[in-house]
Amino acid sequence: RRCALTAIEDVKALKDFCEAFIQAYEASAKEQAEVPLPKLQEGFWLQSNGFSKACLNRYCQMMALQHPTLCCVACSPGFVETEMVKTYRGDSKLKSVEEGGDVCAWLALSPDAVSGGYYNP
Repeated sequence: RRCALTAIEDVKALKDFCEAFIQAYEASAKEQAEVPLPKLQEGFWLQSNGFSKACLNRYCQMMALQHPTLCCVACSPGFVETEMVKTYRGDSKLKSVEEGGDVCAWLALSPDAVSGGYYNP
């Protein structure tokens, strides 16, 4: 499905793609009692959080192509200590919110940011 996402060229098609994922995800979640996330049977390669990030990255690429005078970038602030990961007990060191914000600040001020790019420090 990754190829299907990268082939999307307009916002309506991206919206339709997202809606198809949501429908498949919700149907699969009802069929399974797994917590926190069920494995989708429709062949989508990511779960909901990763899928939304992939769609946002594609949207950013589309905006960069449609608006070449703007610098449109997507980024990951890293694994930031937020409410979403408060129960995380793994080995990765979480960044503070301030450390995560450094990526966005760099992108906002850097002449080296490439439009349509994705930044993952």
